[in-house]
Amino acid sequence: MRLSGAAITVLTQIIIARNLGAEFLAEFLLIIAIANVSAVLLPLGFQSIASYFAADYASKNEFNRLISFRNHAYLFIVTLSIFLTLVFWSLQSIQVSMFQNFTSTALLLALTLAPAIALTFVNSGILVGLRQPFLSLGPDTLARPIIFLISVSFPIYIFSEPASLNMLWIAVIFIWCLALCQAYLLKKLLNEKLNYPSTNQSELKRWFKYAGPWIVIGLISDFFIDLDLIALSGILEKNELAIFGVSLKFLMLIGFAMSTIYTLILPDIFESLNKNLSTEMLAKIRQASWLSCLIGCLALVGLSLLGNWALSLFGPEFKAGLIPLMIMTTGLILRMMMGPASLVLSLYESPFASLPILLLGLLLMIVSNYLLIPSFGLTGAALAIFTTLAFWSIGLWFITIRKTGLNISVFHK
Repeated sequence: MRLSGAAITVLTQIIIARNLGAEFLAEFLLIIAIANVSAVLLPLGFQSIASYFAADYASKNEFNRLISFRNHAYLFIVTLSIFLTLVFWSLQSIQVSMFQNFTSTALLLALTLAPAIALTFVNSGILVGLRQPFLSLGPDTLARPIIFLISVSFPIYIFSEPASLNMLWIAVIFIWCLALCQAYLLKKLLNEKLNYPSTNQSELKRWFKYAGPWIVIGLISDFFIDLDLIALSGILEKNELAIFGVSLKFLMLIGFAMSTIYTLILPDIFESLNKNLSTEMLAKIRQASWLSCLIGCLALVGLSLLGNWALSLFGPEFKAGLIPLMIMTTGLILRMMMGPASLVLSLYESPFASLPILLLGLLLMIVSNYLLIPSFGLTGAALAIFTTLAFWSIGLWFITIRKTGLNISVFHK
């Protein structure tokens, strides 16, 4: 589903770029980026721990606690949606640089869309813990891209409407309907399982103990590309932002293909970990890292041969994104060479040890953008990401050695 959704997303962006132009695509990408980043912030990290607590409470038949968990997450989404709306409108009104070229309609679309996405994140996390894979992953990974594709394609090809951001309101309405339907099905599922009352439903302190750090970890790890797009919106022109945004989406697809190897060997890693076979586990991790690097190298070869053609599907000006994309892909290969530090830290129950490195890397990316882009343009933006990926790779590798004593780099024997 995830790969199908990614392919549909790329197709939607091709349609926008070919028919409505690079500047329209830039605004579309920014709408999605601001909506995604806001959606991660709204539940205060509860979406990241939802699957864990859902599985925990389900195993103990404590569905009353799970309902309380869900209700608190919903409350945070509503409250912080109002707060974030006021913050963003204030930033735009005082003309903060990153919002200078961002229209009021685009901002309103992003802020209206964000709570629906946040609601889906929370519901999907809970449904994963309740072993409902299609109901949990379908709305976000497949249905949402299809909705955007239809909402963009119909006005262009069926009704021949002129370019307008207002056509995206169709997508916003349907995504809200999708989120509410998923919430209803989750409510129905929980009510069927709830068969006794409880006077002690809330574990708010425990929830925040786990959720707090994941606000930052989840935001930087999963939505790094969206954060970079938002940061670049105050530096690059709209057409440059669209070109680089498309390169970032291709980078995301390459990164997904490379990281899939770790997902496939995860059961074997768990088995070795449970048997205290650290040498065997390290061998499997290094094997997966080498395979991931091989995929990255093949991606580089593919980009050198077919990259111009693939990017030209969006328009001839998008060929300028090829060199930046190859630079960033090299950064991904370096990260794989240093090993899956975040995965190993999680296995050894030390995921929060990565927080300082992630935050410093984010700061490094922002500073590098301002230093490199004026002189090197899109290549400078790519070098900023390469620098950040290199910093994260080496920093997390070092933290992993300190916390677990394991050297997960492919260079260590």
